[in-house]
Amino acid sequence: MTKLTTMTSASNTIKEVTNNDNLNSSTNRSHGGRHRIFTEEQRKVRNRQAQAAFRERRSQYTQTLQETILGLEKIITELQESNRNTSVRAEIAEQRCIDLEKQNDILQQLISTVTAENQRLLQQQLPNKQQPQTPSSFIAVPETFGSESSSVTEEEINETPTMTILSQQQQEEDACKSLTGE
Repeated sequence: MTKLTTMTSASNTIKEVTNNDNLNSSTNRSHGGRHRIFTEEQRKVRNRQAQAAFRERRSQYTQTLQETILGLEKIITELQESNRNTSVRAEIAEQRCIDLEKQNDILQQLISTVTAENQRLLQQQLPNKQQPQTPSSFIAVPETFGSESSSVTEEEINETPTMTILSQQQQEEDACKSLTGE
């Protein structure tokens, strides 16, 4: 029986040792290599060095962020100024567009007026040309032709839009010719 008890106790001991090894290996894993055991003073010195390095990194990071902020603020200021300039230019362009639309409307009205005047003048001239010319039409010349008592004066002719435009065009052509030396 002693052998059996010894074997049982030996197997229990082996099981306990195996269980303890499993516990130790799961909680205290060794990382290999030699671990230095530092004294309290050495640990304090290393902690101070680590804290100083951390403060330095944090200081550099903060400085980098501040420089980035300044750069971005400068960009924001430039963009705001550019936006203001663009807004002013857009307002000027919009006003110019409105002015050009008004001028275009005026010119279209003028074209309509001139076209109507031109048609009226053509209609007045066509009946005269379509009438067969008889010898009596050559003989009967009205006395008012060329006199001051005529119904249409030269000033009235100059007041019509057609004549005004033609005279303006003539003046512009004369000015261009005088500049070019023709």
